[in-house]
Amino acid sequence: MIISIAWKNIWRKKSRSLVVISAVTIGTLAGIFFCAWMQGMFDQKVHDSINTEVGHLKIMNSKYLLNEEIKYTVPNLNKIEQYLDNDNDVKAWVSRIKIESMASTARKTSGVYLYGIDPDKEKKISNLYTKIINGTGGYFNKKTRQASVVIGDKLAEKLQIKYYRITDKICHSLTEYGFPINIIKVLENLKGKRFSKKKLSVRLENLMKKTDYEKYKSKILSSSQLYSRSKITFTFTNFNGSLTYLTCRIVGIYKTSNNLFDTRYVFIKKDDLIKELGINFSGIHEITVLAKDKINADDIHNIQPMKERLSSMFSNVEVMDIERTAPDVYSVQLMSKPSMYILMFIIYFALAFGIINTMLMAILERIKELGMLRAIGMKKVMISKMIMLETVFLTLIGTSIGLILSLFIVNMTSKTGINFFGDSFEDAGYASIVYPKISVEFVLFTVIIIIFIAVVASIFPIHKALKVKSIDALKD
Repeated sequence: MIISIAWKNIWRKKSRSLVVISAVTIGTLAGIFFCAWMQGMFDQKVHDSINTEVGHLKIMNSKYLLNEEIKYTVPNLNKIEQYLDNDNDVKAWVSRIKIESMASTARKTSGVYLYGIDPDKEKKISNLYTKIINGTGGYFNKKTRQASVVIGDKLAEKLQIKYYRITDKICHSLTEYGFPINIIKVLENLKGKRFSKKKLSVRLENLMKKTDYEKYKSKILSSSQLYSRSKITFTFTNFNGSLTYLTCRIVGIYKTSNNLFDTRYVFIKKDDLIKELGINFSGIHEITVLAKDKINADDIHNIQPMKERLSSMFSNVEVMDIERTAPDVYSVQLMSKPSMYILMFIIYFALAFGIINTMLMAILERIKELGMLRAIGMKKVMISKMIMLETVFLTLIGTSIGLILSLFIVNMTSKTGINFFGDSFEDAGYASIVYPKISVEFVLFTVIIIIFIAVVASIFPIHKALKVKSIDALKD
């Protein structure tokens, strides 16, 4: 009976109840969707870092970490490689040479790390080969007489290998795409000139209206970008201490979700690099290990047993997990879930004040009714239950609607992705397109916390209702 009365009471003032339900719905929708977006962003960051950049574990000479000199190679290499081949938890591993170098073109120079790799083995541990930009070549697909390298898109831009040029073909294609005549006339004034991304953006901003610039900028830049098939020269110190110059042909340009990675890392075939390092050089500088999927390796804590096992077996090397190789990723994975739970608690805590206010108004309007119920013998416990149920019903209705809407939107956007901030997120190492995701665990937490908040929010209105005296309430 109390349940039935409580349900009917919340609909006595439909407008007021609908306002509370709408507030809870919007709060739930916004909170869950934002948390799903954060979870998707964090998970992509962890996945990309492990499968593109650093792997699960790195094995290096501890002296190399203090002073990145070419002579500090991994000791006991054969024993370590044999052990990794026989470890059931290891999915794949690769050995790499790592050299600090200065990359130069005719226009610019930049400091980089030059990685000597075995391209075929790299494909088992890194998905970088899938990140090659269409039209820029491949991932060491063709044999070349000269040493060949694969570089990042941001490095290509920095060294002005990547440039922008407006041509008749581009103007014609943009006209067919639907660009207005006044924009095409602006582009025709820029034909034939070579620009960097920054300079072309500035020229377009100066020549176009602000609304036109914001609307058409990205399409113009993507249509006009070109890559020169130029060579690149690397300067570094070889094993004998001599300065070495190595000129390579660029055979591919990759683009990941991390602009810093794209700027700093260049990949070359290990055999081509060894030729230049000096006749006395042998060895490698790091071994990157990828764990098998069965141990849920994206969870950093699951890697600890493997790390401890390797460290105990080979005490003369440094075995590093993601906490050291990518501390930002470690922090992200450590703090992602707690931050989401705290956010949802704050949202519902704020909503609790609106719920309390609504229930107090309902109590004040029903003073006589409550007095009558007390007069005919309804116990305080029953009145308390009634008010608590009214509060829980209001919040659960809003939460249910919010959950259904948010899960529907998350399901849609998890397939299409969302790009809120353009490419600016890539400067911080995060993917620009985020695919939201949410766990059943988080949904259950949301339901539990809203019931808890509803019960707490009902305490003050219940206290107010129980203070009503039957005689005073029934007076005119």
